[in-house]
Amino acid sequence: MGISMGSRQATFLSKVAHAIPRLFKSLEEGNVRAEWILGLRHIRSRQARLKLVAELVDPGENPLKSHGSRNRCDKETEVRGEPK
Repeated sequence: MGISMGSRQATFLSKVAHAIPRLFKSLEEGNVRAEWILGLRHIRSRQARLKLVAELVDPGENPLKSHGSRNRCDKETEVRGEPK
């Protein structure tokens, strides 16, 4: 038994797929977190947000040990307008 997808669902998933590289690019540019709100819905008179999130974490047993800290980025990034 296969799962069928309507054109509206396919369009939505296509937009999500195109957002993923932009989220990674944002991290490569020095941000520690990037997010995209996929949709909003009201549930029991409260607003619910569905998000796609990319964030830098440390490898190892506790990948969130530096979560929220301002660790220096190892990669140098070019600032627009400045010569190389």
